[in-house]
Amino acid sequence: MRLCYFPFVAALWFLSETSTVAGHGVGRKHAELTAKMSKRQTTTWLKWCGKNYQVGSPVDTSLVDPGRMTVPQTSSAPLLDFRCTPTIQPYLNSDTSGSFIIDANITHDVGQSFNSAIPTSSLNSSSLSITISLSSSSSPLTTFTVPVGSTAFESPSVDLSSFPASTTGYNVTCVATLSVSNQKQTFQATTSVKRLPANPYGGSTTKIDRRTGGLLRESASGAWEPLIPFGFYTYVEDIVANMSLLTDMKNDGWNVVHLSPPYPDAASLTTVLDAADAAGITYVADFRDIYTNITAMTPLIQLFRARKGLLTWYSADEPDGTHDPVAGITAAYDLIYQQDGYHPIALVLNCADFFWADYTSGADILFSDAYPIGCNTTFSKSYHTPCNATYGCCGCDNCEGDLADISNRFDSWSERRRWIGRTRDLPMWNVAQAFDGTSEQWTLPTGAEFKLQTVLGANHGAVGIMPWSNPYPIPTLAQATREIAPIFAQTLAPIIVNHTANWAALKANASGVDVASWSVMTSTNTAQTLIMFANTQYSNVVAAVVPSFDLTAKGISVQTLFGNGAVAEGQLVVPMDSTGVAGFLVQHAATPGDASGGGSGGSGSTGSSGGKKSAGGKLAPILANPWAVGLAMVAVGAGALVVN
Repeated sequence: MRLCYFPFVAALWFLSETSTVAGHGVGRKHAELTAKMSKRQTTTWLKWCGKNYQVGSPVDTSLVDPGRMTVPQTSSAPLLDFRCTPTIQPYLNSDTSGSFIIDANITHDVGQSFNSAIPTSSLNSSSLSITISLSSSSSPLTTFTVPVGSTAFESPSVDLSSFPASTTGYNVTCVATLSVSNQKQTFQATTSVKRLPANPYGGSTTKIDRRTGGLLRESASGAWEPLIPFGFYTYVEDIVANMSLLTDMKNDGWNVVHLSPPYPDAASLTTVLDAADAAGITYVADFRDIYTNITAMTPLIQLFRARKGLLTWYSADEPDGTHDPVAGITAAYDLIYQQDGYHPIALVLNCADFFWADYTSGADILFSDAYPIGCNTTFSKSYHTPCNATYGCCGCDNCEGDLADISNRFDSWSERRRWIGRTRDLPMWNVAQAFDGTSEQWTLPTGAEFKLQTVLGANHGAVGIMPWSNPYPIPTLAQATREIAPIFAQTLAPIIVNHTANWAALKANASGVDVASWSVMTSTNTAQTLIMFANTQYSNVVAAVVPSFDLTAKGISVQTLFGNGAVAEGQLVVPMDSTGVAGFLVQHAATPGDASGGGSGGSGSTGSSGGKKSAGGKLAPILANPWAVGLAMVAVGAGALVVN
């Protein structure tokens, strides 16, 4: 990815085709030449995220200020944020039934006010009567009730025969009626349902499960299975030069490759796609250089849409950095849907907060590429200018220069999704830092730092991982990816993007240790919980957490996925190296918190709010018995610990 830009460096690119740009193009050929960048940057001083950053340039907030998203005003009275979303997008003609997700969250910043005659004290014990209908019809598709304040409530099954297969979406109206103390109030939300004909192009279809944000792909048996895309960006020309890369990726546990342009001729590109299909690697089609050129895009859309391995489209690469016209983003989005419609469209934004809602209006999936490792966020060594909220480009916009910048970016963007009503229809992926930026604004990540980025992103809602860039030339990164990629793609995906999973943030006793859990019911009486730790500190720590279930109960089984840990006095105690990670899968008796709230079908929502449980001061007496802890660590480290 580009990040910031110098006219002099641009001239060198044009002459030598060797990029020294900060970001994805570090040390690599760069497809964006001088003419393209000049077209994007027409001001006297070049800007990134609306900020001047060249030596001698003045502070200019004429773009920075209007580019910031307005924070909703706080309401002293409760509000109902009522949302209605199709569970799957798109449905196909072969799907005979579907459902909707109802979110009826009580907030104090976004939503509709309750009538003053309705006592707020009664809201938590009240229900909403829901009616869902085609906007063109008065006949309801389904009716049911949900508790006020509930989220991720899945409706009863809806007969999809009311939605004849069409490339045009159907407008749906959802009405919620609240009846309290002889008072009635209605709330309304609209949405769009797509039920497409069978793919006429012979290619694949990728669905999004709106309960989780995860992708669904059809297996050989015909079942639609969730996956966590785990791949990396790489230039197509590099694959042409080394076709064994795709086989290596498959053997090492990757499941997708992001095909970075420029693209070769159609015959050579087809050879690459054939090899990816043969290896079982899906791919992302990237139009970053041509998304404003309909003539150039059209033949590539037609080539990719007929392929079985196409996973998603990718329209633009950091368009917010250079403040590309939003109209170009949305026009590309519309064109791709006109010519395909069977795959979602992604883009990556680099700025922390610069016309965020405008740019994301042209995306189904949002990539985040915060790169904090080795980054001086107060002064740019590349541009010799300071960086702050209104000036400069240091390689990680509005960052603090620590690993928590990654989770902070996801958290802040999650809030923005909620503000604009897109929590369900804008899933996020993590672009992990996996390049040697020592000649620019960063350092080379260690293998531990790479793995930490993947866990930290997942803990904060990322449902896809797409590092920049190909890690294989760097042995330490290559080894780290071999260790973590298959775990994510094969072991974690069935839990993290399981629509019945209940996500929760857990509070560790140690500062800077990020912990999250996902619980899934495995039977009426049993559940399994995935717990992942990420130490964002550059020091060794011992972290402990108390999950929502009793770790001392009979029959508890703890499987170590990576890292080390011990069960001691009802806590999971984890010794962690600097920037270390750990993951555990615990089998236990079911508790009320293991099943996410919902209606028929057991709905769920990763990223839903979860209570934090702290180990507090219990760690000291546990560690006072190192013999017991050591034995437990041996057991857990070996793969399993069972409490009899």
